Amino acid sequence: MTNWRDVLLRRPGAPEQLPAPKALRKPAAVAPCLGILLPNLANPAFGECIEGIEGTARAMGYSLLLAFTGNDLSQEDKAIEFLIGRGIAGLLLTVADAHASAALAELDRKRLPYVLIYNQLSHQTRSSVSIDNTLAARNLTETLIQHGHHSIGMVVASLQASDRSVRRLEGYRAALKAHGLPAGPIVEIPSVDIDAEDLQTRLQDALLDIPCPSAFFCASDMLALVTIRGLRKLGYRVPGGISVVGYDGIALGQLTDPPLAGVVQPHRELGEKAVSHLIERITGKAVPSALLLPHRIRLGGTLGRWTPTPGA
Repeated sequence: MTNWRDVLLRRPGAPEQLPAPKALRKPAAVAPCLGILLPNLANPAFGECIEGIEGTARAMGYSLLLAFTGNDLSQEDKAIEFLIGRGIAGLLLTVADAHASAALAELDRKRLPYVLIYNQLSHQTRSSVSIDNTLAARNLTETLIQHGHHSIGMVVASLQASDRSVRRLEGYRAALKAHGLPAGPIVEIPSVDIDAEDLQTRLQDALLDIPCPSAFFCASDMLALVTIRGLRKLGYRVPGGISVVGYDGIALGQLTDPPLAGVVQPHRELGEKAVSHLIERITGKAVPSALLLPHRIRLGGTLGRWTPTPGA
């Protein structure tokens, strides 16, 4: 400790003795950063996935940087360039169409490690973690058939904006074909941003089909919730009049009355597996692979048994 009395009373002309500077602290090491690119956070499924990613990444010494495309295909390249410009070590992402994505081709060219989440690949030249969307959709459609539903419609968002919805549509059609049943009305919303009034109008048109659908398979839980709202406004009871099933298994769906039935994806585990595999890719401990996690079907709630009216 400096004796300021000695400093103040020093003899004139004597060299000044200033306090020695404290040793500079060594700057903390900056954690390597992983990028995350998702369509949006409006769908709670993505939030649950991020929770899984964050916990695993932090435990392994990585920080995260998020970006979103806003469901706009034209923004994929720009968002990826933004993340790369921030010096990310690797990337976790969901794209509109994994098989035709120019953004993925650019990542391959730049040799930046990445893992797709939710996009399902049929080859292993790229890394992906998802469930089998076609199989899950087929299982759910077969469950509807087992509950007596033979006229089943489907509600999907823009098929151009989601290859996951395309696979779910394939699974729905495959199940109906296997049981000798015709496809019901397909209600496609032009945008993945759900317009409740527009959907209600489209549902009203679909219900004019002969025979009238006794159930709707919705390609996401958020679509299912808005579909239920629209049907109720049109005077239908769910599931007493029409059954509605979703696809995702988000927690919000279990807070409705009745709870939402449908496909349940392991969102948190998808995130955990994806980030673990990405870090293995970064450290050279793994090669590209397509990992499929199991799904399950949640029964009850908005899924009712259909009994045709005698003589109908």
